[in-house]
Amino acid sequence: MSIVKVKKTVTVGRAAFWDRVKSQLKDLETEMASLSKKKPDGPINKFKLSLINEKLVQANQILSKDERPFADFEIFTEDAIPTNSDVVIVITQYLNRLESWRTDHVQSDGYTATVWNYEGDTEPENEEEDDDEIEDDDFEDGK
Repeated sequence: MSIVKVKKTVTVGRAAFWDRVKSQLKDLETEMASLSKKKPDGPINKFKLSLINEKLVQANQILSKDERPFADFEIFTEDAIPTNSDVVIVITQYLNRLESWRTDHVQSDGYTATVWNYEGDTEPENEEEDDDEIEDDDFEDGK
């Protein structure tokens, strides 16, 4: 007997939000990795810290508490400014968890493509939703 894992569904707005957050976190990881190679123990400035924390807050909206990479971590604090290498470690873990979240919400076409498993089993036709105006119920319980 084989066990079939039921895929979770996602709204169009939530899929678009995931894509934007993942892309921006990946860009931040690339930049911070470059800085970390030059000065791994160098502290980041408050401006970069605020940008990174903004993306972490958004990633935490997508991931449930159980899905997050660290149980007691949400964002960096200004009281303990992280180093470049600290930021790279945390962002990398978040990117891994966001990818795991995506794999729980997509299905394969049997070849190479994967598509989001939209609510109602079908992708809405030409439905456009502003990424910045996502409904609060799209983020309940990290669904």
